[in-house]
Amino acid sequence: MMQRLVDRILPDEGILRRREADGYDEPRHRSGTTTVIDGTPIDQLLGPRNVSPTTLTSRSSTWSYDSLGGSVLGTNKEELLSKQLHALFPSQDDIDLITGSSPGTEWITTMLAATVTGRIESPAARIPIPHITNPPAVLARSLLQFAICIQHLSPQDTKSLALTFPVADTMLNIVSTVSNTIISNDDMIGSIEGLQCAILHGHWLLNAGNLRKAWLIFRRALSVAQLIGVGPGNVASASWDGRESHNTHSPASVNRAWYLIVSADRYFSLLLGLRIDMRDDSFASEEAMKDDGPDERLEKIHSVISARISDRNLQDPHQAFLTTQAIDYDLDAAAKRLGHAWWADPTSMPSEFTYQRFERLKRLMRHICHYSLVNVLHLPYLLREPAEHRYSYSRATCIRSSREVLGRFIAFRTDVESVSACRHIDYSGSIAAMTLLLSYLVRGQSLPGKTSGSEDKREEDRVLVGRVKERMEQVAMLNQDKLSQESARIIGQLLPVLAVDGPERVALATGAESDTVQLDIPYLGVVRICVNPKQGQGTLQISDLRHAEERSSLQEPGIPQQFGPSGLELDGQVENMFIHVEPHSLGDHPEFPSLTAEASDWPFQGVDTNFWSLLHGGLGRESDDGEGMY
Repeated sequence: MMQRLVDRILPDEGILRRREADGYDEPRHRSGTTTVIDGTPIDQLLGPRNVSPTTLTSRSSTWSYDSLGGSVLGTNKEELLSKQLHALFPSQDDIDLITGSSPGTEWITTMLAATVTGRIESPAARIPIPHITNPPAVLARSLLQFAICIQHLSPQDTKSLALTFPVADTMLNIVSTVSNTIISNDDMIGSIEGLQCAILHGHWLLNAGNLRKAWLIFRRALSVAQLIGVGPGNVASASWDGRESHNTHSPASVNRAWYLIVSADRYFSLLLGLRIDMRDDSFASEEAMKDDGPDERLEKIHSVISARISDRNLQDPHQAFLTTQAIDYDLDAAAKRLGHAWWADPTSMPSEFTYQRFERLKRLMRHICHYSLVNVLHLPYLLREPAEHRYSYSRATCIRSSREVLGRFIAFRTDVESVSACRHIDYSGSIAAMTLLLSYLVRGQSLPGKTSGSEDKREEDRVLVGRVKERMEQVAMLNQDKLSQESARIIGQLLPVLAVDGPERVALATGAESDTVQLDIPYLGVVRICVNPKQGQGTLQISDLRHAEERSSLQEPGIPQQFGPSGLELDGQVENMFIHVEPHSLGDHPEFPSLTAEASDWPFQGVDTNFWSLLHGGLGRESDDGEGMY
């Protein structure tokens, strides 16, 4: 199944693609039915497929090139492509107007400055149009930079600018053309500038909510980078001299590009429950980080931790618990190095400058990333047997980290209303909200070592999650966003879990089973959560856990001895909790979205599948063919 995913990104051999090259003409905006940001078909975003060959004639402005980098019926392939790409730019005045209003300008120019120079620089005030004589990859890089600035505009921003051209169509035309001509072309992507285009394209796809396509882009970039000698351990890397580049790049800038690709691949793999591809951690060595600031060091440590959690998820349950303890210790140590002041909630100031807002939002995102990693690390142990004291720490840590994420989610989405800006924040918010709510399935038990909060804390959580739901609904309405809408709906279904008892829980009934929430998760199964079973009949039913492998005597290093020797009885009585997953196969459900479906067809993109799988005891579980769960 994973091979089919990878095949989707690779162009077919012998395919030729015809494009128009009209010099400095204004871009021709597509007139198709796709007008939303996340609705571009995969063939337009991941490369040309099944296009008939076309010959180039001296009387026509059309031209052809081989999508695999082969020969062209003409001698000026790159010049023609540069003209084609240059024609996509609107006027410099329009670009300045958009970049001056878009929150994305600071984000994307900082990313590229770090990529190009190997160091973090102040955000640029504008994006100049490169000269038409520049190589195609250089032009494409600026085009994608501009497209992401458009993407970060909120609907209100777009209206207030009163632009004379269709902004969404312009953005989609840029991304589609660059994907077809640069990203899917082996010759064009095989340079530092080409890899930078892949990085930008992947982030655009992430912001559009197309996580699976973004994963494919970064996985392809990993392969291309190794082919041209980028990254340690490659045969060609020892003699890297910048030959695969249109400009001179320092070793630091080359290493930065490599790090961005590896880090993104790990993030998407962890979020989607896929295997990581590259285990090189040289970017996080003391030598490599000697010039990094505290924020950059933490970011690299997070990348290393992401890989370790992904590997942990494939281990047998006994070893996985030991690994979880070690990773938690390292995450906690990394956090303590920054001091308490760094972890304080960043607050906005009335007369905040642009760069101050930028730094504040970056800090918020790093906080959310850290607490989300902590949450995912301990998630498999959230709903384990409450009588097992060794899981109490994991449960308490999930609860604490979820609260930290949700408070910062509200702050971020209040400041940044465009869902196409920093989309990963929304996935973190959804996971944290579901985690906090589900923790109350277990927390009502009066068991030794139980981390049950007071009624005041329960009410605080109810208010917190309610504010998150309300903010998601507002963002969904403003942006016509399906992910925010679906997240708010699921949170609304689970909110009655916070009720101690009484009519509010009874009102949760859906279908034949009283007091049951039923969720149909693509590629996993039907999840049924009963929040009010009869006294003495509530059981945590998780069918596929390996009972024998879970019996151990474990103690977490550096943590007070609260994990006493004991075994796990999965069939023990658990009051107020019943969660069961009924798996279904792909063949039984042809209505499932395709494995690379658009965000409009599959809002969660498989993030929900991974979440429920881990909660369901997915550690160490693989399919019969060894390809993993998905």
